[in-house]
Amino acid sequence: MTAAFSTFPAPASDGMLLACLACGATHEPALVYRCPSCGGILEVHRPLAPSGRWRRQDFVADAVTLGEGDTPLREVSPGLVSPAFAGRLFVKDETRNPSGSFKDRLVAAAMSRALALGAGGIVCASSGNAGAAAACYAARTGVPAIICCPEATPHGKLAQIRAYGATLERVAGHYGHSFRRAQDIAAERGYANLTTTFLNPFGVDALRLVGQEIAEALDGTPDWVAIPTSSGPLVKGVHQGFLDRGRALPRLVAAQAEGVDAKQIARRLVEETLTDA
Repeated sequence: MTAAFSTFPAPASDGMLLACLACGATHEPALVYRCPSCGGILEVHRPLAPSGRWRRQDFVADAVTLGEGDTPLREVSPGLVSPAFAGRLFVKDETRNPSGSFKDRLVAAAMSRALALGAGGIVCASSGNAGAAAACYAARTGVPAIICCPEATPHGKLAQIRAYGATLERVAGHYGHSFRRAQDIAAERGYANLTTTFLNPFGVDALRLVGQEIAEALDGTPDWVAIPTSSGPLVKGVHQGFLDRGRALPRLVAAQAEGVDAKQIARRLVEETLTDA
């Protein structure tokens, strides 16, 4: 089955390397999700084009894209803002993406690289949006997809995943169990793992476009950017997008729901990994 999808052309990759944030080791692009040397998180390093700006084609193949990205930046009416706020407030409308969230950006890029590297299918652990995006782009490319979701995932998202034709596995317990189940499936079947929780480096890399789009829409750097945050790849992407432009950086706010305890989630995943080792 792998050969059936290996003819997908890759997006630009000249000079691309995977670099470990922990030990600094570099590796050629491959379907790996942790540093082979130390197990650290990997990120994509690539030279910026001479034009000084990124294009969607730098991350997403033409055979994969559904027109994700380039979402509008809307100014909020002053009547909807607190009278104590003296500035201007803008909202970037990521619901305009094909499956309804910014996760389409990550998944489209990760899917493009997975198919170029010969993956015969994809798997994704998700509590909702990423699973819907993965199922959507699997339908677009005709690739088998397995989405692993916690039992508590909203029924609306489960319905969306099923509507795209993906195989849905509902996993008992918290998200960490779905995360580990997706890892097992990827290892057993040779599928690419498109999980977006700082796992697939090619997906996270594409989020730098968000920062670039904000800067270009405003023709400059805002004072603050507030970013909805779970594990944090969007924060990283927005920061990288501004950094690539070589200009002043905005202050970034990671806005996280009270019910999300990032430290507790990380601790639980580490403990389970050590237990299973």
